[in-house]
Amino acid sequence: MKQPLIEITNEQVGQELDMWFTNEECEALARETGFIQRSTSRLTGSGFFNLLTVEALDEPTISYEGLCDILEERNPNSQITPQALCERMNSDGAVTFLKAGLERTLKETTRQQTAAMAMAWLEPFLRVLLQDSTQIQIHEKMAGQFKGSGGNASAACVKLDYSYDVKSEKAEHIAIRQGADSDQGFAEDLAARVQEGDLVIRDLGYFCLNFFAYLTSIGAYFLSRLSFNVNVYLTADADEPVKLIQHINRFGNGDKTMEFNVFLGQKHRIPIRLVVYRLPSDVYRKRQKAAIKAIRIKLSATSLRQLLRDDVAHIRKTIQIRHLLPNQLPGREALSLLFEQPFQVGQHVPE
Repeated sequence: MKQPLIEITNEQVGQELDMWFTNEECEALARETGFIQRSTSRLTGSGFFNLLTVEALDEPTISYEGLCDILEERNPNSQITPQALCERMNSDGAVTFLKAGLERTLKETTRQQTAAMAMAWLEPFLRVLLQDSTQIQIHEKMAGQFKGSGGNASAACVKLDYSYDVKSEKAEHIAIRQGADSDQGFAEDLAARVQEGDLVIRDLGYFCLNFFAYLTSIGAYFLSRLSFNVNVYLTADADEPVKLIQHINRFGNGDKTMEFNVFLGQKHRIPIRLVVYRLPSDVYRKRQKAAIKAIRIKLSATSLRQLLRDDVAHIRKTIQIRHLLPNQLPGREALSLLFEQPFQVGQHVPE
């Protein structure tokens, strides 16, 4: 279900950055990454970082001259020509510096959540990679390079695809794409970088059986929500897929958390541990209303009744798939903490 947009003002963004990333720390990072190499440099690390993250947010079409004016207004000693600023912004050092700044900010803002997740169940894995994407609307003049997804949004949109290693607290990969590109279309990109012993955690938008099969073949692991348009089998050689909701209701014993060993995909037959969590009543009612509304828009009255029964049964439970060894299986408390994080993902783990 689509999450409601959260309105955040530019002032709030600035306050958050000030809280987690002081000017002194920013200057030190600029020197560490080589963006600032001379103590006499007119452009400071904190001035550059704030310029590109906060100061220009209210003026999306601002020119280089306008950016230089902002720099000088904030610090009269930061007198720099538009051409010089353009060169600095497009330098390798700027990319390294801003990437390090993003890592530092993310590390600080998620420290409480990742500390709660840093339990024994993370230890067996080489890396724990969280991958997700976010979209940023930009000026419509950029639609030729960054096409938007349509609708009421801007004609131009940037999609930031980000992979973060929880254990090392560092970015594994950052990719910038046009907003019209779907996560599904890039679901297998991580295959070139994943290693034996990694745990990959992604949301349903990246669901890809080919990628899951590849992970199992190299000894890596994954957690994902289950897509309901994928067949699930009780045995590797079963002729027919199981009627999943009926199977859960029959053999799940009504527990809040249930687990089943099954095989995923008509062709792949990937051995997984399927985990079912019964939704809280308030969440269930919200999803029920959304499902009924969506079905009524798309379907005729003749097929509505049966499909309502099926969809409501589906949304009454949250189902994940796991590819983790039994002794690597995280406890219920750890999983609850994990799924409360901004990365709304499920799970997959091997026998």
